Amino acid sequence: MSASGPLIPLIAAHAVSLLGNVVAAVAVPWFVLSTTGSPARTGVIAFFAALPVALGSAVVGGLTDRLGARRMSVIADGLSGVSVAAVPLLYGLGLLSFWLLAAIVFLGALFDGPGQAARQALVPALAQRSGVSLERANSLFTATEHLSYILGAPLAGVLIVSLGAPAALWLDAVTFVVSAVLVLVAVPSVRAALPSARYIRDVVEGLRFAVREHVVLTFLLLTMAGNLIMAALAPVLLPVYAREVAGGAGWLGLMIAGYGAGGLLGTVLFGVLSGRLSRRRLYVVAFLGLPISAGLLVLLPPGPLAAGVLLALGISPGVIVPLRNTVLQERTPFALRGRVFSLLQAAHMAVVPFGLLLTGLLVEALGLRIGLLVFAASLAAFARSEEHTSELQSRFGSS
Repeated sequence: MSASGPLIPLIAAHAVSLLGNVVAAVAVPWFVLSTTGSPARTGVIAFFAALPVALGSAVVGGLTDRLGARRMSVIADGLSGVSVAAVPLLYGLGLLSFWLLAAIVFLGALFDGPGQAARQALVPALAQRSGVSLERANSLFTATEHLSYILGAPLAGVLIVSLGAPAALWLDAVTFVVSAVLVLVAVPSVRAALPSARYIRDVVEGLRFAVREHVVLTFLLLTMAGNLIMAALAPVLLPVYAREVAGGAGWLGLMIAGYGAGGLLGTVLFGVLSGRLSRRRLYVVAFLGLPISAGLLVLLPPGPLAAGVLLALGISPGVIVPLRNTVLQERTPFALRGRVFSLLQAAHMAVVPFGLLLTGLLVEALGLRIGLLVFAASLAAFARSEEHTSELQSRFGSS
């Protein structure tokens, strides 16, 4: 792949946008927890941050095939940047109440899903233009997510300690602008045929495809279940862990960075092993690693050991996500990718707000250790399920 390949600026833009999201993911929960002392309120804010990702993907994401994925990415990042900038601005003016913060967080996250789905929809065509295999392109694309954890989480910890959590959100706003400019200037337009004149019909067409295509439906259901369990780790469980066990916001950043480092390692492993091991085997082995690592957190190890455990925990999603994306891209026709990926994003995120809210209430009522125990036990129950492994074995095979 040449350095001038169009895949490079897309990956760079995605990385910059996700870096800001990670900073916000650390700064906002810590701000709420430190000012209110309430895990339940932290869960409420996390709920308002996650719910619009699903709504935005379902309602706005259907425009992706009509406007073009490149244009949707630019619009989504621009609007998200404006919303995020309102938080430190209003805080500086003394006008930021708890419920106003919840409303702004909701609006700021509304376009995250459509923007990420649009960039994901661009990957196959740009990979082909750049001379890169789809597996390698998805490995690189997914690596940006984990790299953003490695860089963004410690950066957020430093900014919180030195400048305060609201000020850290200025960086988040800037990253959205940088991402939008990169896509606008350096990523070529990739348009499918214009969908029908009826927007609802376009959305329903994508939904029907997702339901009829058994592999797409299988991954949809599995990811929804996994997201329901994993959703509360970074925005609810780890801030409480950092405050009660590890020793502050600095350790929160390092623990999230450890999770990101594990994800990056898993993504590299996928890129290396994807042509040597069957996809089914990669998926099953990766998923079985989740409950083992989660169980170690129940022991409440100190900050350095917890960061190591989270590194091990992150390896599994690092393998699973690019594998899943590769299969979905192969199965989805070009003209439907924007709608299908937006609908998948909506379905994946629809369960997340409830996982966040329930975990926040659980930790406030019964304590951190019980919250971590439920987290680990849920992953163990999912990993032991014979239904999802047999479904994958029969439907996406060993290629």
